[in-house]
Amino acid sequence: MLYPKFGQKKEKPAKAPYDFIMDEKRRNWENRETYERLMRRGLGCKNGTVVFSHHLVFTPGEGQPPQEIPAADTLIFSPTIMRNAFGEAGTQIRAHLATLDLCERDAALKRYLDDADVYL
Repeated sequence: MLYPKFGQKKEKPAKAPYDFIMDEKRRNWENRETYERLMRRGLGCKNGTVVFSHHLVFTPGEGQPPQEIPAADTLIFSPTIMRNAFGEAGTQIRAHLATLDLCERDAALKRYLDDADVYL
């Protein structure tokens, strides 16, 4: 009801079950080291700046404009980024990560990066 009659209380809008944007910010912040490692390996931004908030932002290098990745899962499920980071195994890793819930997915990604670092 947009305009309640005199003496009636206006109904409050329903609240969302939780704040999606804050959840995404929290996830990005808690996993920032893992995401930064993946961005540096998969995007080749070895010396660029990486910023975490609701989105993941990086500068590929000096004098280049910032690039924005809208969500962690966009980063994780990018075929190009995963192939650059893990080689041919990137496709299998993406498939495995897709079967996991959010918290397990981020932890598994960290383990995959740890294993890949051993072979550098």
